[in-house]
Amino acid sequence: LDDYNLVWKQIEDLSWPLPCLFRYKYISREAKHLKNFDYIFWCDADTTFISDVGDELLGDGITAIDHPCSPNGNMLPRFSEWSAEHNAKSLAYIPPEERRNYWCGGFQGGTSGSFLSVSKKLEENIDTDLGQNIIAVYHDESHFNKYLSKNPPSVSLPHWYCVPESLSTWKESGAIDTPEGERYRVLFLDKELHGGWSLYRGKRK
Repeated sequence: LDDYNLVWKQIEDLSWPLPCLFRYKYISREAKHLKNFDYIFWCDADTTFISDVGDELLGDGITAIDHPCSPNGNMLPRFSEWSAEHNAKSLAYIPPEERRNYWCGGFQGGTSGSFLSVSKKLEENIDTDLGQNIIAVYHDESHFNKYLSKNPPSVSLPHWYCVPESLSTWKESGAIDTPEGERYRVLFLDKELHGGWSLYRGKRK
């Protein structure tokens, strides 16, 4: 890693799901430095790039990736019940009639101005929910999707930029439908195969 211009930042040791829930807080905390870049992208720790990813990510606002449960921007009916926040008191709540697409939270970004602005807004919404003892069903990802349901991304890339390592399970469920000849671009590791969920969440089995 010595050949890369990396800056390491230590975050607080918090119980799950707060480290995930607070991602926008961590981004906003570094806004002073991040605003100097043209684009900002967030990738989860389990993200693996397995093919070329390039300028198709770049737009004039937010870039988002279709989740495998929402191929081609259409939410599969079997997933609509568990993927959306159902508590109407939450700022992440999406009414059933507005649950059309679902985007991946593990790989997102956009122009620095747009992404920092959205991050600040979502940080505030999450803090407001916490003040009411509410944590959305999929944490920060639920808030990201609520925002995008009202403010569509300028770039929405297909679900082969968000492929689960446990691909066979998703294929059996009908959630992966990639056109012939298209390559998977970004893989998200199956945590059960790489130390388990507890290790990723700061716990030891």
